[in-house]
Amino acid sequence: MTHQKVAKLINVATLLILILSYAELGMAITKGKSLDQATPAQRKAFESVVFLSVTGGSQSTGSGTAIHIGNGVLLTAAHVIYGFNDEAMAIVALNSEKNSLGGGLIEPEWERISAPKLGTLTDKYGEYSIPDLALLIPKDPDLRAKIAGLPVIKISTEAPAIGETFTYLGNGPGASNGLEQFGQLKISEVGEIYSTSLSNKKNGVSALEPGDSGGSLFRENAAGVLELVGIGFEAMNQGKESLSLINKLQDSRIKEWLSSAYEKINSTPLLWAQGLNRSCKSVFIF
Repeated sequence: MTHQKVAKLINVATLLILILSYAELGMAITKGKSLDQATPAQRKAFESVVFLSVTGGSQSTGSGTAIHIGNGVLLTAAHVIYGFNDEAMAIVALNSEKNSLGGGLIEPEWERISAPKLGTLTDKYGEYSIPDLALLIPKDPDLRAKIAGLPVIKISTEAPAIGETFTYLGNGPGASNGLEQFGQLKISEVGEIYSTSLSNKKNGVSALEPGDSGGSLFRENAAGVLELVGIGFEAMNQGKESLSLINKLQDSRIKEWLSSAYEKINSTPLLWAQGLNRSCKSVFIF
């Protein structure tokens, strides 16, 4: 056997080991579907998704996801827009088709409003407050007008339920493949402030990855209208499993913060969906 054949076999074996190791971690074990396979209702919701590219501070670059909730106001995970040095931090917003909406330094071009602290969560990076939520508003009129031109989706008053399966789209490098594919998450537990989705190699459920933070949990009702249910913010490796965490928006304290903060910015009420949709399809967009 030639040296070239031996080297080729070694490369193939190494690749198989890496693939198996990645699957053992429970990360992105489902590649997902192409956006071409999305339903009309999903594609409409995807147009509300914004990709955030963040530069500056202690890290050179970072990324996350956000959703347009009305009048140019974005809802995202707080750590996406608070994880950098404020004096050097810059954000560039793009929509789900990766068309640039614009950007600039966090001050004075962007305004941030974080949710009140209701608890704490500890992971490998340390301890931080939850819910991990924040509003992001561009101060530049032209940029805000561009974002305001994106579709608006109402926020559901009904929390996710254990066993519900959701589809996601995101800027993470794995199954979501940078806003080019969407996969599945399934609710395994529902807490007071956040819900979880468990991923392992047996259940075929994917996990959140870096860049997916700030993604939006949606429920599609029988009329084909999508409603926002939660915001993804964390993934924790647990041996051969991974646990994805999603902020709930239905807690009375979070609802009060969202409504009051939004109305102070806009002098108009935030749109909340009404009614129950247990029998409806669900979609999860990252």
